[in-house]
Amino acid sequence: MRASVRRKSLALSVDPAIGHYGALYPLTGARAEVAVLNTWFEPPVNPVGTYPAALQQRLCTPSLGNSWNADRFAAVCGLTNGVAGSTVVAAGQTLRTRFAVTNYSTDDADVEASIYFSSDDTWDALDVASATTHTFTVNKSVSSQQGRTWTVPALPPGE
Repeated sequence: MRASVRRKSLALSVDPAIGHYGALYPLTGARAEVAVLNTWFEPPVNPVGTYPAALQQRLCTPSLGNSWNADRFAAVCGLTNGVAGSTVVAAGQTLRTRFAVTNYSTDDADVEASIYFSSDDTWDALDVASATTHTFTVNKSVSSQQGRTWTVPALPPGE
């Protein structure tokens, strides 16, 4: 059984200097807000001025592979013997993904990441979760880029 992997996430622009403003102008009260993104920032190749802005770029597409692509912005995340990994998956295979978590909260966020497989772009009860989960902490007012592997679950016929 095989299925194509589709990424279901929202790309947002995030100013990396936001954390500095939070220290200068603290909020009163608690705030709990976390975003999952399929983009990350990269320093410019030819910076201009004393404070060059970072570039927001889409992270690699989830794919199979026995090693990571060193370029997090490449077409695919996984490589097999130096060749781009497939985006067509089957049960039991290992999928490599990259994503970012931004914690806008006033406290650290404990995150449990899960991945679901779907035949369309709508998350619903028919989507199948991988048995693999990852837990990690993202400090308050910080973004964290994650590279994670997942075991592909058995998928319904036709997926």
